[in-house]
Amino acid sequence: MASVFVPAAPVITSIQPTTFFNQPAAIISGVEDLNGLPSGDSIQVLIVDKDRDEVLGSPVQVNSDGTWRVAIPSYRGDEAYANAVVIDAAGSLGATSQPSALFILP
Repeated sequence: MASVFVPAAPVITSIQPTTFFNQPAAIISGVEDLNGLPSGDSIQVLIVDKDRDEVLGSPVQVNSDGTWRVAIPSYRGDEAYANAVVIDAAGSLGATSQPSALFILP
């Protein structure tokens, strides 16, 4: 049986407050370790508002250099985290990482 690749927890590198359609938003940037990712597979990162138990925005594709950036709605003061999910070559969901460190939405 082949081993299953489990992505590392995303690392948040910056959180910038902004507005989108006159609503509070945030631009979240981070990095993901791609070492060991099977050829043809990719990783998407999603941001989860822990206080609302809700995924914010759409998942974002991790770039080939391991960086990623996403704009999300922001509920000021809520705790959030990021998860990485493997997408296999056929487009199916694979393993999910442990959550990143918690951060506060601006």
